Amino acid sequence: MPVVHGLSNSLLNTPWPKLVAQRDALRDLIHADEAPSLDELIRDIARSAHRRRCRVAIYGNFDRA
Repeated sequence: MPVVHGLSNSLLNTPWPKLVAQRDALRDLIHADEAPSLDELIRDIARSAHRRRCRVAIYGNFDRA
């Protein structure tokens, strides 16, 4: 099961409210019974970040074979 961490301008997993909300939302999406598509996942994360007025960066190898 993947572990989700949050990174801010402070120490790893510092409990900043915006960071905690985004980290928890991502973890919930990853662990949902019905996994969203990559496009849905990125869209939901971007919308949530916009509502909370925070920036989000998504890094990874997104192979669309």
